[in-house]
Amino acid sequence: MPAVSVIVLAWNSGRYLHTAVGSILDQTMHDLEVVLVDNGSVDGAVEELQRLRPDPRLRVFRQETNLGVAGGINFGVRQATAPWIAIMDSDDWSHPRRLETQLQAAAVDPTLAVIGTGALWMDEAGKPDGAYPMFYEPGEIAAYMPYGMPVLHPTLMTRREVFATVMYRPGMEFCADYDWASRVVERYRIGVVSLPLLHYRKHGNSVTIKYAATSQACVCALRLAIARRRAGRPDGHAELVAVHGTAMGASIRHEDVYRHFAKLAAVEGFYLLAAFHAALACRARPGIDNQWRYLRYVLRAIRADRGAWRDVLAGMGKTPFWVMLKRAGFPPFPRY
Repeated sequence: MPAVSVIVLAWNSGRYLHTAVGSILDQTMHDLEVVLVDNGSVDGAVEELQRLRPDPRLRVFRQETNLGVAGGINFGVRQATAPWIAIMDSDDWSHPRRLETQLQAAAVDPTLAVIGTGALWMDEAGKPDGAYPMFYEPGEIAAYMPYGMPVLHPTLMTRREVFATVMYRPGMEFCADYDWASRVVERYRIGVVSLPLLHYRKHGNSVTIKYAATSQACVCALRLAIARRRAGRPDGHAELVAVHGTAMGASIRHEDVYRHFAKLAAVEGFYLLAAFHAALACRARPGIDNQWRYLRYVLRAIRADRGAWRDVLAGMGKTPFWVMLKRAGFPPFPRY
Protein backbone atom coordinates (compact mmCIF):
# COMPACT_ATOMS: atom_id res chain seq x y z
CA MET A 1 0.00 0.00 0.00
CA PRO A 2 1.48 3.37 -0.99
CA ALA A 3 1.41 6.32 1.43
CA VAL A 4 -0.34 8.67 -1.04
CA SER A 5 -2.56 8.13 -4.07
CA VAL A 6 -2.53 11.08 -6.48
CA ILE A 7 -5.57 11.42 -8.75
CA VAL A 8 -5.03 13.09 -12.13
CA LEU A 9 -7.90 13.65 -14.56
CA ALA A 10 -6.81 13.86 -18.19
CA TRP A 11 -8.96 15.07 -21.04
CA ASN A 12 -6.99 16.13 -24.13
CA SER A 13 -4.33 17.60 -21.86
CA GLY A 14 -1.74 17.79 -24.63
CA ARG A 15 1.81 18.78 -23.85
CA TYR A 16 1.04 19.71 -20.25
CA LEU A 17 0.21 16.17 -19.10
CA HIS A 18 3.80 14.90 -19.18
CA THR A 19 4.98 17.82 -17.04
CA ALA A 20 2.16 17.43 -14.50
CA VAL A 21 2.44 13.68 -14.01
CA GLY A 22 6.25 13.82 -14.18
CA SER A 23 6.30 16.30 -11.30
CA ILE A 24 4.47 13.74 -9.16
CA LEU A 25 6.58 10.75 -10.19
CA ASP A 26 9.68 12.85 -9.41
CA GLN A 27 8.62 13.62 -5.82
CA THR A 28 11.22 13.21 -3.06
CA MET A 29 8.94 10.62 -1.47
CA HIS A 30 8.61 7.63 -3.76
CA ASP A 31 5.94 5.74 -1.82
CA LEU A 32 3.06 6.86 -4.01
CA GLU A 33 0.83 5.90 -6.89
CA VAL A 34 -0.66 8.02 -9.67
CA VAL A 35 -4.25 7.17 -10.52
CA LEU A 36 -4.61 8.66 -13.99
CA VAL A 37 -8.23 8.78 -15.13
CA ASP A 38 -8.31 9.25 -18.90
CA ASN A 39 -11.68 10.96 -19.43
CA GLY A 40 -12.11 9.93 -23.05
CA SER A 41 -9.07 11.76 -24.46
CA VAL A 42 -8.43 11.59 -28.21
CA ASP A 43 -5.19 13.58 -28.45
CA GLY A 44 -2.83 10.69 -27.67
CA ALA A 45 -1.24 12.48 -24.70
CA VAL A 46 -1.92 9.62 -22.28
CA GLU A 47 -0.41 7.03 -24.61
CA GLU A 48 2.65 9.24 -25.14
CA LEU A 49 3.04 9.64 -21.38
CA GLN A 50 2.97 5.86 -20.88
CA ARG A 51 5.61 5.45 -23.56
CA LEU A 52 7.92 8.17 -22.23
CA ARG A 53 7.46 7.48 -18.51
CA PRO A 54 7.06 3.74 -17.96
CA ASP A 55 6.61 3.49 -14.20
CA PRO A 56 4.80 0.80 -12.17
CA ARG A 57 3.43 3.55 -9.91
CA LEU A 58 1.46 5.02 -12.84
CA ARG A 59 -1.95 3.36 -13.12
CA VAL A 60 -4.05 4.43 -16.11
CA PHE A 61 -7.83 3.94 -16.27
CA ARG A 62 -9.32 4.58 -19.68
CA GLN A 63 -12.92 5.87 -19.86
CA GLU A 64 -14.82 5.74 -23.12
CA THR A 65 -16.80 8.86 -22.21
CA ASN A 66 -15.94 11.92 -20.16
CA LEU A 67 -17.10 11.39 -16.57
CA GLY A 68 -16.69 15.06 -15.73
CA VAL A 69 -14.73 16.40 -12.78
CA ALA A 70 -16.99 14.95 -10.08
CA GLY A 71 -17.43 11.57 -11.74
CA GLY A 72 -13.75 11.32 -12.64
CA ILE A 73 -12.50 12.07 -9.12
CA ASN A 74 -15.08 9.75 -7.53
CA PHE A 75 -13.90 6.99 -9.86
CA GLY A 76 -10.28 7.75 -8.98
CA VAL A 77 -11.05 7.58 -5.26
CA ARG A 78 -12.51 4.10 -5.73
CA GLN A 79 -9.32 2.97 -7.46
CA ALA A 80 -6.94 4.59 -4.96
CA THR A 81 -5.31 2.35 -2.35
CA ALA A 82 -3.48 4.81 -0.05
CA PRO A 83 -4.68 6.34 3.26
CA TRP A 84 -4.09 9.83 1.80
CA ILE A 85 -5.54 10.93 -1.54
CA ALA A 86 -4.11 13.98 -3.32
CA ILE A 87 -5.38 15.93 -6.33
CA MET A 88 -3.24 17.07 -9.24
CA ASP A 89 -4.46 18.96 -12.31
CA SER A 90 -3.19 17.74 -15.67
CA ASP A 91 -1.76 21.16 -16.64
CA ASP A 92 0.01 22.19 -13.41
CA TRP A 93 3.38 21.42 -11.81
CA SER A 94 4.10 20.23 -8.26
CA HIS A 95 7.28 21.05 -6.37
CA PRO A 96 9.37 17.89 -5.69
CA ARG A 97 8.82 18.22 -1.93
CA ARG A 98 5.08 18.89 -2.09
CA LEU A 99 3.77 15.51 -0.89
CA GLU A 100 6.58 15.04 1.63
CA THR A 101 5.80 18.43 3.17
CA GLN A 102 2.07 17.74 3.32
CA LEU A 103 2.65 14.44 5.13
CA GLN A 104 4.91 16.25 7.60
CA ALA A 105 2.15 18.79 8.22
CA ALA A 106 -0.30 15.93 8.86
CA ALA A 107 2.10 14.50 11.45
CA VAL A 108 2.41 17.89 13.17
CA ASP A 109 -1.37 18.43 13.33
CA PRO A 110 -3.31 15.13 13.24
CA THR A 111 -6.62 17.02 13.51
CA LEU A 112 -6.30 18.17 9.90
CA ALA A 113 -8.33 16.04 7.49
CA VAL A 114 -7.43 18.05 4.38
CA ILE A 115 -4.08 19.76 3.78
CA GLY A 116 -3.33 22.16 0.92
CA THR A 117 -0.29 24.19 0.01
CA GLY A 118 0.45 27.67 -1.22
CA ALA A 119 0.81 28.16 -4.96
CA LEU A 120 2.21 30.41 -7.66
CA TRP A 121 0.54 31.38 -10.90
CA MET A 122 2.48 30.44 -14.02
CA ASP A 123 1.97 31.34 -17.66
CA GLU A 124 1.54 28.93 -20.57
CA ALA A 125 5.29 28.52 -20.89
CA GLY A 126 5.64 27.61 -17.21
CA LYS A 127 7.13 30.91 -16.00
CA PRO A 128 6.03 31.87 -12.43
CA ASP A 129 3.72 34.88 -12.36
CA GLY A 130 2.98 35.88 -8.76
CA ALA A 131 1.41 34.23 -5.73
CA TYR A 132 -2.04 32.64 -5.88
CA PRO A 133 -4.21 34.28 -3.17
CA MET A 134 -5.64 31.96 -0.53
CA PHE A 135 -6.12 31.45 3.20
CA TYR A 136 -4.01 29.18 5.41
CA GLU A 137 -5.45 28.87 8.92
CA PRO A 138 -8.36 26.42 9.45
CA GLY A 139 -10.48 29.11 11.14
CA GLU A 140 -10.03 31.57 8.30
CA ILE A 141 -10.69 28.87 5.70
CA ALA A 142 -13.95 27.87 7.37
CA ALA A 143 -15.03 31.52 7.76
CA TYR A 144 -14.40 32.42 4.12
CA MET A 145 -15.94 29.27 2.62
CA PRO A 146 -19.51 30.69 2.41
CA TYR A 147 -18.21 33.44 0.09
CA GLY A 148 -15.79 31.58 -2.17
CA MET A 149 -13.18 28.85 -2.49
CA PRO A 150 -10.47 29.79 0.07
CA VAL A 151 -7.96 27.14 -1.02
CA LEU A 152 -6.64 25.83 -4.33
CA HIS A 153 -8.14 22.46 -5.22
CA PRO A 154 -5.14 20.86 -7.03
CA THR A 155 -2.98 21.42 -3.93
CA LEU A 156 -5.21 19.37 -1.64
CA MET A 157 -4.37 16.09 0.06
CA THR A 158 -7.22 14.39 1.94
CA ARG A 159 -7.55 11.55 4.43
CA ARG A 160 -9.27 8.62 2.77
CA GLU A 161 -12.02 8.40 5.39
CA VAL A 162 -13.31 11.85 4.39
CA PHE A 163 -14.59 10.39 1.12
CA ALA A 164 -16.71 7.90 3.05
CA THR A 165 -18.96 10.80 4.08
CA VAL A 166 -18.37 13.51 1.45
CA MET A 167 -18.05 12.61 -2.22
CA TYR A 168 -18.05 14.95 -5.21
CA ARG A 169 -21.47 15.78 -6.66
CA PRO A 170 -22.09 16.02 -10.41
CA GLY A 171 -24.14 18.81 -11.94
CA MET A 172 -21.96 21.89 -11.53
CA GLU A 173 -18.77 20.81 -13.24
CA PHE A 174 -17.19 24.28 -13.17
CA CYS A 175 -17.06 24.30 -9.37
CA ALA A 176 -17.37 20.70 -8.20
CA ASP A 177 -14.29 21.44 -6.06
CA TYR A 178 -15.99 24.33 -4.22
CA ASP A 179 -19.13 22.27 -3.61
CA TRP A 180 -17.05 19.42 -2.17
CA ALA A 181 -14.83 21.63 0.00
CA SER A 182 -17.80 23.60 1.35
CA ARG A 183 -19.38 20.37 2.63
CA VAL A 184 -16.09 18.95 3.93
CA VAL A 185 -15.34 22.03 6.04
CA GLU A 186 -18.67 21.57 7.85
CA ARG A 187 -17.36 18.25 9.25
CA TYR A 188 -13.56 18.41 9.18
CA ARG A 189 -10.62 20.80 9.58
CA ILE A 190 -8.81 22.08 6.47
CA GLY A 191 -5.38 23.67 6.71
CA VAL A 192 -2.84 24.96 4.19
CA VAL A 193 0.96 24.90 4.25
CA SER A 194 1.99 28.43 3.30
CA LEU A 195 4.92 27.33 1.11
CA PRO A 196 4.18 27.69 -2.64
CA LEU A 197 4.48 24.02 -3.62
CA LEU A 198 2.37 24.09 -6.77
CA HIS A 199 2.52 26.16 -9.96
CA TYR A 200 -1.00 26.82 -11.25
CA ARG A 201 -1.05 27.33 -14.99
CA LYS A 202 -3.02 30.11 -16.71
CA HIS A 203 -3.91 29.48 -20.34
CA GLY A 204 -6.71 30.22 -22.77
CA ASN A 205 -8.24 26.74 -22.69
CA SER A 206 -8.75 26.79 -18.91
CA VAL A 207 -12.48 26.38 -18.22
CA THR A 208 -12.44 29.04 -15.51
CA ILE A 209 -11.17 31.53 -18.11
CA LYS A 210 -13.01 30.23 -21.17
CA TYR A 211 -16.37 30.05 -19.36
CA ALA A 212 -15.77 32.69 -16.70
CA ALA A 213 -19.37 33.93 -16.35
CA THR A 214 -20.85 30.44 -16.26
CA SER A 215 -18.26 29.48 -13.67
CA GLN A 216 -19.28 32.46 -11.55
CA ALA A 217 -22.94 31.44 -11.85
CA CYS A 218 -21.97 28.08 -10.43
CA VAL A 219 -20.15 29.71 -7.50
CA CYS A 220 -23.11 32.00 -6.79
CA ALA A 221 -25.48 29.02 -6.74
CA LEU A 222 -23.26 27.21 -4.27
CA ARG A 223 -23.10 30.26 -2.00
CA LEU A 224 -26.87 30.02 -1.79
CA ALA A 225 -26.66 26.28 -1.06
CA ILE A 226 -24.19 26.94 1.78
CA ALA A 227 -26.45 29.66 3.23
CA ARG A 228 -29.36 27.21 3.22
CA ARG A 229 -27.36 24.55 5.07
CA ARG A 230 -26.15 27.09 7.62
CA ALA A 231 -29.78 28.04 8.21
CA GLY A 232 -30.64 24.38 8.84
CA ARG A 233 -32.39 23.87 5.52
CA PRO A 234 -31.76 21.36 2.71
CA ASP A 235 -29.35 22.91 0.24
CA GLY A 236 -31.50 22.04 -2.79
CA HIS A 237 -28.49 21.07 -4.90
CA ALA A 238 -30.54 19.50 -7.70
CA GLU A 239 -32.75 22.58 -7.96
CA LEU A 240 -29.74 24.90 -8.01
CA VAL A 241 -28.14 22.79 -10.74
CA ALA A 242 -31.27 23.41 -12.83
CA VAL A 243 -31.26 27.16 -12.05
CA HIS A 244 -27.58 27.42 -12.90
CA GLY A 245 -28.01 25.40 -16.09
CA THR A 246 -31.07 27.15 -17.53
CA ALA A 247 -30.55 30.74 -16.44
CA MET A 248 -26.91 31.08 -17.36
CA GLY A 249 -24.93 30.61 -20.54
CA ALA A 250 -21.42 31.10 -21.88
CA SER A 251 -22.29 34.57 -23.21
CA ILE A 252 -24.02 35.92 -20.08
CA ARG A 253 -22.50 39.01 -18.46
CA HIS A 254 -20.98 38.83 -14.99
CA GLU A 255 -23.21 41.68 -13.85
CA ASP A 256 -26.34 39.71 -14.79
CA VAL A 257 -25.08 36.64 -12.94
CA TYR A 258 -24.54 38.58 -9.71
CA ARG A 259 -27.83 40.47 -9.94
CA HIS A 260 -29.74 37.25 -10.58
CA PHE A 261 -28.37 35.50 -7.51
CA ALA A 262 -28.63 38.63 -5.35
CA LYS A 263 -32.36 38.54 -6.02
CA LEU A 264 -32.62 34.82 -5.24
CA ALA A 265 -30.74 35.28 -1.96
CA ALA A 266 -32.95 38.21 -0.96
CA VAL A 267 -36.15 36.24 -1.66
CA GLU A 268 -34.99 33.62 0.86
CA GLY A 269 -34.04 36.23 3.46
CA PHE A 270 -30.26 35.98 3.07
CA TYR A 271 -29.81 39.74 2.79
CA LEU A 272 -26.09 39.80 3.58
CA LEU A 273 -25.46 37.29 0.80
CA ALA A 274 -27.69 39.38 -1.47
CA ALA A 275 -25.58 42.45 -0.61
CA PHE A 276 -22.41 40.48 -1.32
CA HIS A 277 -23.64 39.58 -4.82
CA ALA A 278 -24.88 43.13 -5.37
CA ALA A 279 -21.40 44.41 -4.43
CA LEU A 280 -19.92 42.10 -7.05
CA ALA A 281 -22.40 43.47 -9.60
CA CYS A 282 -21.22 47.00 -8.73
CA ARG A 283 -17.63 45.94 -9.31
CA ALA A 284 -18.56 44.37 -12.67
CA ARG A 285 -20.41 47.52 -13.77
CA PRO A 286 -20.51 50.60 -11.56
CA GLY A 287 -23.80 52.41 -11.93
CA ILE A 288 -26.65 53.99 -9.98
CA ASP A 289 -28.98 50.99 -10.37
CA ASN A 290 -26.43 48.50 -9.05
CA GLN A 291 -25.36 50.82 -6.24
CA TRP A 292 -28.96 51.39 -5.16
CA ARG A 293 -29.64 47.64 -5.17
CA TYR A 294 -26.50 47.06 -3.07
CA LEU A 295 -27.50 49.74 -0.53
CA ARG A 296 -31.02 48.35 -0.25
CA TYR A 297 -29.77 44.84 0.57
CA VAL A 298 -27.25 46.17 3.09
CA LEU A 299 -29.99 48.06 4.92
CA ARG A 300 -32.17 44.95 4.97
CA ALA A 301 -29.26 42.90 6.34
CA ILE A 302 -28.70 45.43 9.12
CA ARG A 303 -32.40 45.43 10.00
CA ALA A 304 -32.50 41.61 10.06
CA ASP A 305 -29.47 41.34 12.40
CA ARG A 306 -30.61 42.48 15.83
CA GLY A 307 -28.03 44.72 17.44
CA ALA A 308 -26.18 45.40 14.21
CA TRP A 309 -26.91 49.14 14.16
CA ARG A 310 -24.52 49.81 17.04
CA ASP A 311 -21.61 48.07 15.30
CA VAL A 312 -22.46 49.68 11.98
CA LEU A 313 -22.52 53.19 13.43
CA ALA A 314 -19.25 52.55 15.29
CA GLY A 315 -17.56 51.29 12.13
CA MET A 316 -18.90 53.62 9.46
CA GLY A 317 -15.35 54.32 8.29
CA LYS A 318 -15.17 50.74 6.99
CA THR A 319 -18.69 50.97 5.49
CA PRO A 320 -21.68 49.10 6.90
CA PHE A 321 -21.20 46.19 4.49
CA TRP A 322 -17.78 45.19 5.81
CA VAL A 323 -18.98 45.62 9.39
CA MET A 324 -21.82 43.22 8.65
CA LEU A 325 -19.42 40.73 7.08
CA LYS A 326 -17.26 40.90 10.19
CA ARG A 327 -20.30 40.20 12.36
CA ALA A 328 -20.97 37.14 10.19
CA GLY A 329 -17.46 35.83 10.86
CA PHE A 330 -15.83 36.94 7.62
CA PRO A 331 -12.01 36.76 8.06
CA PRO A 332 -9.77 39.83 7.69
CA PHE A 333 -9.98 40.83 4.05
CA PRO A 334 -6.35 42.04 3.73
CA ARG A 335 -5.34 38.36 3.76
CA TYR A 336 -6.58 38.27 0.17
